[in-house]
Amino acid sequence: MNHSHLSGVLRAAAGRRGYTVYTGSDDRMPQTVAAYPAAWLSPMKLLSSDGRSHGTAIYEASVRLMRHGHRLTPDAEQAERCRMEEQLIDLFTELSGDERVIAVERLTVRPDALSRPDGCVAMTAVARIVTHF
Repeated sequence: MNHSHLSGVLRAAAGRRGYTVYTGSDDRMPQTVAAYPAAWLSPMKLLSSDGRSHGTAIYEASVRLMRHGHRLTPDAEQAERCRMEEQLIDLFTELSGDERVIAVERLTVRPDALSRPDGCVAMTAVARIVTHF
C-alpha cells in the first residue's frame, strides 16, 4: 500500500535527522512520547484515488517534531522553531524524490502549543502527497 510506503519514507527520514519516531492517533501522543527529540507521524489520510489497476492516490500527511523547551529563552525557543521548520521542509522535500511520489502539495508548517508539563517546543507540517500506483 502507498500509505505504508510513504510512512516508512517519512519515518526513515526523521530517524536520520536524530528523531525518535512515534506513530499513532494524535490523542495517544501525550502518553506515548517518551524521549526527545521526537517525531510524531499521524496516520495518513487517503483523500482521493483514481484508477483501478493503475492511477493516482492523494494522501494527507502530518508530521510533528518536538524538542525539549524547558528553560529556553524566547530567542533560543525561536531558533529551535526555525531549525525544526527547516527540518520539516527537508523531510517533505526528501519524500518528493521518492519513486512513487508525483508531487508534494500545499505544505504548511506551523508552531504547536502543546500542553505538556515538560515544556516541549513543537512544529507541525501537513501536506498533500500525490502518488501513482
